[in-house]
Amino acid sequence: MRFPQPKLKIEAGFPLTLFLLSMPFWIAGTTTTLIMGAVVAATLGLSILLHEYGHAFAAFRCGIMPKTIVLQWLGGITTLNREPYTRRDRILVTIAGPAVNLGLALLGYALAPLASSWLLGWSLNTLAFINLALGLFNLLPAIPLDGGRVLYQLVGWRWGEAAAMKVVGLLGTVVGALALVVTVVGLWRGFFIFLPIDPRRNWRLYRASRSAPPPQPSAATAD
Repeated sequence: MRFPQPKLKIEAGFPLTLFLLSMPFWIAGTTTTLIMGAVVAATLGLSILLHEYGHAFAAFRCGIMPKTIVLQWLGGITTLNREPYTRRDRILVTIAGPAVNLGLALLGYALAPLASSWLLGWSLNTLAFINLALGLFNLLPAIPLDGGRVLYQLVGWRWGEAAAMKVVGLLGTVVGALALVVTVVGLWRGFFIFLPIDPRRNWRLYRASRSAPPPQPSAATAD
């Protein structure tokens, strides 16, 4: 069976995110920095899209049809036509997105020394850096990131849902608090750095660990 192309939707907030994250290059205003800003924005947008296609293709390989990929403010989301039946499939579908980014990072670093011009070399290094950052960020142990979802499944597999809620909720609260600090420091220094991790959501998950188990994470994978 051929891979069914999920419906792609790009919301207005997505190009705004790309612009804000590449703003230092646009502000400089020279021809060179404008080209560099365009490379950063295009590379980031393509990397996020391929991340979502990684989720979609892994779901397809597990027998689950991907429905839509939505690129939105601060990331993307892939929706599937049903939940994966097994924890193994949930883990494979979730980890596929960061795996794509880390693979692109390795590719960029491997090809950069072979570049025939400084711009091509810089672009390949940019590809590597952006994808390394995306891959590692999405592996952080917090909801709704891929790392939090994978950790939830692994802990739940071994010790049960309550333990998964407690571990991911507590770690996610700490990571979310640190993300807020990074955001404030970045804005104070004039850089748009917003890490979409809500410590309140993770804290609620931790507190709920003493009550009934939660429903499984949605088939929509948010990054």
